[in-house]
Amino acid sequence: MIDYAVLITNIILFAVGFLIGFGVTKVLKGALLIIAAIIILSVVGITIAGFVLPSFGEIYGIMTSLEDVAKSFIGILKTYPMLTAGLLVGLIVGIVK
Repeated sequence: MIDYAVLITNIILFAVGFLIGFGVTKVLKGALLIIAAIIILSVVGITIAGFVLPSFGEIYGIMTSLEDVAKSFIGILKTYPMLTAGLLVGLIVGIVK
C-alpha cells in the first residue's frame, strides 16, 4: 500500500527545494555581479563612501559563524533527502536557464 501522507510530504519537500534552489541561483548570479563591481572599483582606486575593508579578525568571526550555519544546514539536508534532491534539481535548472 502507498502511504499517501509520506508521498504528499515528499512531493511538497521536493517542490520547496526546487523553488529555493532556483531562487538561490538567481541571487548568486546577482551577487557575483556585485562582487565583480566592487573588485573593479577597488582595483581602479575608487572608494565607496563608508566602504572599509574588513580586518582579519572580522573575516574569521564571520567564517566561524558561517561554519555553524553550514553544519546545521547539512544536518537538515541529511534529515530530508527529498528537499536535497529538489535543491539540486533547482540549482541545475537555474544554472542552465
